[in-house]
Amino acid sequence: MTDEATKVMLIINPKSGKNIGRYSAEELVNLFESKGYAADAFVTTAAGDATKFASKANGYDLVVCYGGDGTFAEVLNGTMKNSKKPNLGFIPAGTTNDLANALSLPMEPKKALEVIHANNYRPNDAGLINGERYFSYVAVFGAFSQCSYDTEQNLKNKIGRYAYFYNSVKDLSKIRPIPMRVEADGFEDEGEYVFGSFSNSYTIGKFIKLDKDEIDLNDGMFEVFLAKNPGRVKNWAKVLTDAPRKKFDDRFIKLFKTNKVKFTVLDGRSVPWSLDGEFGGSHLTVDASVIHNAYNIITPPLI
Repeated sequence: MTDEATKVMLIINPKSGKNIGRYSAEELVNLFESKGYAADAFVTTAAGDATKFASKANGYDLVVCYGGDGTFAEVLNGTMKNSKKPNLGFIPAGTTNDLANALSLPMEPKKALEVIHANNYRPNDAGLINGERYFSYVAVFGAFSQCSYDTEQNLKNKIGRYAYFYNSVKDLSKIRPIPMRVEADGFEDEGEYVFGSFSNSYTIGKFIKLDKDEIDLNDGMFEVFLAKNPGRVKNWAKVLTDAPRKKFDDRFIKLFKTNKVKFTVLDGRSVPWSLDGEFGGSHLTVDASVIHNAYNIITPPLI
């Protein structure tokens, strides 16, 4: 190993995903060292560990996350605390891997390492809520927002993405409209909302797919998606049927782009938020903004 070898911090979540064919910390270190890197492995044992590790990455050239979307979000939060931000690599090992899919990252570690070794990095936007917590692709409240972090890991491991759908169906009876004011540049409205998101993704709520030519992951803008309470059963049926086909009834659904938005709950109760599939705290007010070119991540070359 030469003194000039690229120094890599490997942050590994051993509990992410289905644990089928997973690589151990030793195997990952060996893989990276076979490519000439100087690699150190840090294995998480509790929530917050990945952020703690990544916050001490000064001196490393590259931080690589081996885990799911939630683990990557933790790594991102830690990385943003470094005086000199290292490039990020991502070896997806989660249940849904929404961020990895958006960035066309391979799921197999050896193939992901080839992408990392090619060192084709690109700047990417990040979200920030209330000036204190970053997220990579989505902040969401309301119906179905809790299903990701409330879904037990062993259920995710057994049935993958369907675990979220299983919990979502159970959530239907719990939907309660939230009186909220939403303010953004050129938009202000108050209403009884059942769902809302601020996202940088090709999907919304894991159910609605947006066209890739409509979304730029690094344009300094995120998409706001808002759903008001449809009220009557037939309106609910229409909204749930039409939304996956992107046929939005303007009375109930709003979709627009912005670089910042403010959500204010009007009845005094704190509302839980999900950030990249993990619990993001309960809030009366959320100021969400886009951090343009927040970090560099290594991806396959864009076509």
